[in-house]
Amino acid sequence: MFGPKDNFADLAAQISSSTVIITGYLEKNNLPQPTFAVDSPRSLPEVPEVQAARMALIEAAAKIHHLAIGADDYIWHQSLTVSIPCMCIKLVIQVGPVLNFWTRIAQARPIRH
Repeated sequence: MFGPKDNFADLAAQISSSTVIITGYLEKNNLPQPTFAVDSPRSLPEVPEVQAARMALIEAAAKIHHLAIGADDYIWHQSLTVSIPCMCIKLVIQVGPVLNFWTRIAQARPIRH
């Protein structure tokens, strides 16, 4: 989970150490490296050490992604890049100003349409 002490350098080190474990296993067992090529392996080996490193890599990459985006741009970034789950946020951002949504919410009286 995200912690207040997570930082770029530590997360980058976690990413690096996880990739060393994964690539080391692949090289040792003469297995192809994952790439974006059409014939790239579709998954990593179901070996506990590789899968643990994979999960650590995914978690550290997500954390560093969030740090790089920053708190101010997070909602805007999510509303523009995430498709179905955040479509409601995108809709509110696009339709809210048209309906004067933001000032109506702040008022204590009921909203009239």
